[in-house]
Amino acid sequence: QLDIQTTNLGSTALHVAAQKGKTDVVRLLTEAGAQLDIQKTSGATPLFMACQNGHSDVVEILIRNGANINLPRDDGATPLYVASQNGHSEVVNILLRNGAAVDRARNDGATPLYVASQNGHSEVVDILLRNGAGVDRARNTGATPLSIASQSGHSEVVNILLRNGAGVDRAKITGSTPLFMACQQGQIDVVNILLANGADVNLTGFQGTRPIDIARFQGHSDIVRLLEKRGH
Repeated sequence: QLDIQTTNLGSTALHVAAQKGKTDVVRLLTEAGAQLDIQKTSGATPLFMACQNGHSDVVEILIRNGANINLPRDDGATPLYVASQNGHSEVVNILLRNGAAVDRARNDGATPLYVASQNGHSEVVDILLRNGAGVDRARNTGATPLSIASQSGHSEVVNILLRNGAGVDRAKITGSTPLFMACQQGQIDVVNILLANGADVNLTGFQGTRPIDIARFQGHSDIVRLLEKRGH
């Protein structure tokens, strides 16, 4: 009876307790023999739900009792991925201490480092890199963590990635470099950081478009002036 999936999403009592951070209930259900790795219709386990919502005490209990730390959801997202996505640094530390695969990617190739970079979670980015995350591990599109952080304007993350050896000119499949993406989105602070780190202003993106061309097209006159001052 413990493992009856009570909702049309396939949640059990343990899923719900883990999601809500009900530590005592999780402990009781675990001691009573609830299945730790039972999956919802999405593939999410109770551990996944706890990680998604940042409930570190619940995460500790589930891992201590033998929950599969790397069991992914149907889209390939692991507990570490979703904790990184949501910026739960304490949970990320717990998972890594207990052997979570740092670069296990989602089906689209996005790693925990990629999604943490996308969402500007600089503390998580730092933790992942200190635990051996591949700084240039790209998504299926060729987009690297630096590319998505540049596009999103996360200056602190951009600095951390570059300090850890990220390829400043690593391009997506379309040819767009991090500098191109920053120029397209009007992220002038990131543009300055990338230029200071040796980004090539003449590498072209889609259909031979240069960073200055895309900045001009998008109406980012401050970036155009900055690039013109550099003689481009």
